[in-house]
Amino acid sequence: MVKKRLPPVFIFAFLIGIFIVIPFLEWLGMPTFANVLFFLFGEAEGRNRIGAALFTLLIISVIVLIPYIKYKRSL
Repeated sequence: MVKKRLPPVFIFAFLIGIFIVIPFLEWLGMPTFANVLFFLFGEAEGRNRIGAALFTLLIISVIVLIPYIKYKRSL
């Protein structure tokens, strides 16, 4: 694949994941990310809210940074 096409393909795959894969998994009965956060941290109160926010930032950073680092190394 041409390296100039990699970022648009990444964005397209991300949008497909949001609008197609997530509703399909919900239809199959898989728990959503909100349900997972509730199971891990319980009600959003004080320290639980901070822990959930940090966990979410960690997941988002892993999802975004790993492909970005691999893309930069491939240049």
